[in-house]
Amino acid sequence: MLRIGLTGFGLSAACALLLTLLSAVGFAHFGPCGPDLVGLVLFPGFFIFGGFGLLLSLAGVLKLGLQKLRHRID
Repeated sequence: MLRIGLTGFGLSAACALLLTLLSAVGFAHFGPCGPDLVGLVLFPGFFIFGGFGLLLSLAGVLKLGLQKLRHRID
C-alpha cells in the first residue's frame, strides 16, 4: 500500500507541475469563473491523486509499523 500511495503522490505532483507549466506557457487559463478544460482535468486530478495517495501511504506506514511491532513481540 505504501508504494501505491507514493505513486499517488507522484501523480499528484505531476498534475500540479503540468498545470503550472501549461499555465505559464498560456495553454491553461484560470479565469474569474474557474479553470478551462485543461485545468478542469488537471486540478481535480491533483486533489484526487493526492488524497488517495495520502490515505494509502498512511495505511501502508501503519501496516508496516504494526508488522515491525509484532516481529519485536515475537
